[in-house]
Order: sequence, then structure tokens, then C-alpha cells
Amino acid sequence: PLEQQKYFQAFIEAQQEQLAKTLQAEVDQQKAQLFNKTEGTFYFYNANLVFMGKQNYMARWGNRPNSDNWRRAEALSNQTVREKTTAKSQIRVLERTPEQYMQSLAQTAQRIDSITLTNYKAYLQLGLRYKEKYENFPLSQQRLERLISRQPPDVLKVQALYHLFQMANVENDPSAMDYKKQLLDDFSQTPFAQLLTNSDTYEESSLATPEFLYKEVLELYQQQQFKEALAAIAPLLVLSSGSITEPKTALLKAHIIGRLEGVEAWREALKELIANYSATDEAKTATALLKDMETFDNLSEKGVIYKNYKWIFPFSSAATEQIQIFSEALKKNLQILKSQWEVSIDPFDNEYTFVVVHGIRGLKQIEIIARNEGLIPLLEKNKENFVALTSQYRTVLKNKNWKTLKDERIRNQRTVQ
Repeated sequence: PLEQQKYFQAFIEAQQEQLAKTLQAEVDQQKAQLFNKTEGTFYFYNANLVFMGKQNYMARWGNRPNSDNWRRAEALSNQTVREKTTAKSQIRVLERTPEQYMQSLAQTAQRIDSITLTNYKAYLQLGLRYKEKYENFPLSQQRLERLISRQPPDVLKVQALYHLFQMANVENDPSAMDYKKQLLDDFSQTPFAQLLTNSDTYEESSLATPEFLYKEVLELYQQQQFKEALAAIAPLLVLSSGSITEPKTALLKAHIIGRLEGVEAWREALKELIANYSATDEAKTATALLKDMETFDNLSEKGVIYKNYKWIFPFSSAATEQIQIFSEALKKNLQILKSQWEVSIDPFDNEYTFVVVHGIRGLKQIEIIARNEGLIPLLEKNKENFVALTSQYRTVLKNKNWKTLKDERIRNQRTVQ
């Protein structure tokens, strides 16, 4: 506390000294404008005449505001209030004590940690900006080294080490090996270290731009290959670190997590994105999505529920060959029966994948088709199949609660097996 008091006392004295210099400079400037002009025949070019005119005006009218209806008392009183307010604010600035500054400091451990983390992130972002945008390696190295010296969280330290290695490696600096060794020794399980461990991948990564790799991951996501997209996005997050693609990549990762793990996991991923990239358009998008979740009860289904059904066959995601064989056999039998139904393979989460029949208008249609001799063996192979309304199926995809829904359907509307 004593050191803080001395610091703020010195700060206040320096502030007062600066304010005094500013005021004196303004006074000197006004004097120069009033007396140092070249005299001329025109009234306003004659400094003495202007000064005398101002004196006469002040003697007659006083200090009136430069506004409409300046002769009226209300305008004068308003100006007086403004002048007093300004004067008070100046006095308030000059009269602040060291104790008042000390009281404004963060008091709780949580608040102090939050400010410290913000400071760490600022060092990292500044170092990456110098590296990526301005290609000023010395300044970037200085900021990143300073960050590491302050013992930041591992998630920030590993990024700083990776970028320090990159810059040193480009310049053939021997310190590159030191950074690499520290990465591999202390953070061997991170994507940063794994990228350096696989030399072939590292060489390829120097040729592939973050934008190109982002498109590849986005295509996997759009094709509903969510597990593959999540695996592919880990090295992309490394390569995009510090670039304009980084927040966009983080948003895509949040969407992938949401599709694999549900709304709650999606919510947490969006919150993390906002904390890490608060000043970006992606953070605004994430904020809007979180607001929609809160407003619409986790994006629950509303409105009219139409009698459209899905017939769902769960499989272990690891049984890729079995899923493909079952899907093709199901399609073939539906074509023989001249059904207009469609079949798709829908990734559900890390554990399950669904084979889904779409286009069903009524439960009786399922009962009729399920009695076909060609389908009976398929139904025997997957007795966990169940039927859900399209709206219920969308809810299942969001909340990852298909077993609960399956049990309810078995109790209320028995699925034909």
C-alpha cells in the first residue's frame, strides 16, 4: 500500500504540472493573438481597438454566452451553471488523492486474475500482429518473450513459443531449436507440438494457407462429417493463430462442437470465443446466437407441428462398414416397394451414427412396409430403431437425448420391429 501511495502521489503531481503547463500555454497563445497582430486600418486588424471594444462590452453586458437570446437572464444563468460545473470538474481532477486512486483498484482475486489474463492476451495479440501484419520480427519477439517471462497460462504460453520458433526458424536463428525443445518437452500433447513432431505435415503446412485449409474443414462440416472436421481443425487452429482466419476458425469449431455434443457444449464454445476474440465480427455473431438461445429456450421447436416422421436406426459410429451395408440394403428394399422415402446417414455424436428414413407421412405407413419380407431381417438387426416427429428429431440432434425420446415412443407409439 505504501508503494501504491507513493506511485499515485507522483502521478498526481505530474498531472498537475502538465495541467499547469497547458493552461499557461493557452494564456500565452491568447496574449500573442491579442497584442502581436499587425495593426491595420480595419477595426479587427487593430489589436488595441479590439481590446477596447471587448472592455466596453464586458462593462456593459458582462460575460455573456455565445448563443441565441444572449441578452436574456436564462441564458446567462445557464452559462454560469456550465462554468461552475467545468470549474468543479477541473478542481475534482486536481484534488484527487492517492487513496481515491487506490480504492479504484481491483480488490478481489477474481477481478485481479481477470485483468491479468486480459493483459496476457494483449501481449500475445500485439506480438502476433507485429509478426503477421507488419512482419516486424524484433518487436514481435520482444512482446512474446515478455509474455513468457510473466508466466502466463499454458494455453497462451504454447502459442507464444510456437510463433517464436517460427520466426527464429525463418531467420535461421539457433534459438529456434530451444523454442522447439521447450514446446516438445512441456506441451507434447498440444496440436502445436504435434505439428512440429510430424516434419512432413510441418513442411506441407508452410505451403497451405489457413484460408485454403479453412475451406477444406468447412466442406467436411457441410458434408456432416463432423468427427473428421473436428480432427482437421486442430492443426488449422495452429496455422491460423495470429491471422485474420483465427476467429473465423474458432467459430467454425464451436459449430462443429455444437453438432457433435449438443446445445450446452455449443453455448460454452461460443462463450469461449467471445472471451478470446471480443472485438471481432465472429464474437458479435456468437453473442447474437447466445441471445437467441436465451430468448427461444435453447432454440426449442415452436409453432405448428406437422405430421412428418423420421424412422431412425442407431449404430455405433465405429461400425462404418455395417452402417453402409445396412443403408444400401434399406434403400434397395424401399425402391422395390416403390416407396418415395429417402435414406440418409446422419452423424449424431462421437458415439453414435443414425441411418434415417425421411418423408414418412403417417405411422401406419411404417407398419405396412415393415411387414415386408425383405425388411424384416433388417429390423431384426437393429432393434433399437424408433420413430420421431421431424420436430422431435431436430430437438434430439440439438440436445443429444435420443434414448429418452426412444423410450417415450416405445411406451406411447410402439415402433414396428
